[in-house]
Amino acid sequence: MSSMERSTMSKLLCRNTIVAVAFAVAALGCGEAAVHESGDLDIASDPSARADPLPQLDPGCAPDDEGDTPAATPAPAADPDPVGTPTDPGKGSLPPVMSLSAKGPYAVTIDERGGGNTWVFRPTDLGKDGVKHPIFVWGTGATSVPKQYTDHFTLIASHGFVVISPNTGSVNGRLLTQALDWIIAQNSAAGSVYSGKLDTTKVAMGGHSLGSVSTFDAEATEKRLTTTIHIAGGSFDNRGSSKVKTPTAYICGASGDIALPQCQADFKSVGKQPTFYAELQGTGHVDAARKALPGMLGWLRWHLAGETQHRAQFSPGGEFFQGIWKSQVKNWN
Repeated sequence: MSSMERSTMSKLLCRNTIVAVAFAVAALGCGEAAVHESGDLDIASDPSARADPLPQLDPGCAPDDEGDTPAATPAPAADPDPVGTPTDPGKGSLPPVMSLSAKGPYAVTIDERGGGNTWVFRPTDLGKDGVKHPIFVWGTGATSVPKQYTDHFTLIASHGFVVISPNTGSVNGRLLTQALDWIIAQNSAAGSVYSGKLDTTKVAMGGHSLGSVSTFDAEATEKRLTTTIHIAGGSFDNRGSSKVKTPTAYICGASGDIALPQCQADFKSVGKQPTFYAELQGTGHVDAARKALPGMLGWLRWHLAGETQHRAQFSPGGEFFQGIWKSQVKNWN
């Protein structure tokens, strides 16, 4: 890693340490109970289980001019939620749903002992009705770990996706690739709960903040991805988009997001890949991960589950161009 890369990474780690205290609260709080492999209830149903010590601020790390505290903004319009109608739910490889915000049809199991020190959030009844489950590899923000995204991952897994995330507060591209290696290997491992139940041809990778930057790094050499999702995390060298080879979604906060300049620069430098870009009004760096969830699910159901009706939602005039979603697209035809 060059001295410039180390400097910019240190800056990102400092910023994320500052927002980690807020994230520990904002990332949790609205999930439904899920079952751990040990049989315990999900921490989302037991607030006392969230009393982890919050990270201490580095005394040499202070807020900068880009704003670590989201600025006050007018209350935004409601998030888009529609997904077809009862008479036209759309077709794909997963059971259809009527809402991108509500819990999906699957009960969820959380495995805190995934291979390579990962957490895995998966449908409890893997393979039910012959479903092959798509894979979503996620990188957490700096100083944050999968436990802090329990609500997010539980919601996504309830829609039929298998979510795997390295259990570290300093994720990188290598760890994301290793997580993908392990989960794909489970599909052909004798005796594995995943054996024959994953769709290893439908793989997404993404992340929040540092996890987004790490996804760019993994994309530079990774050839197994169907699509990627970048939440509030642009590259510091403005070369992130040059590493992207698949359709991708960039979803960032607005004026309160410390990563907004990098997000904007990456979208500006998009090459030939179809790209959706949104700035969520009234949203900062921390809560972008939660407010982006309907869009993330729509994007995953479109690109991994074959529900092509969602394309209209991400196209000009669609639901994800309304309310808090200030959006643009490139290479869309």
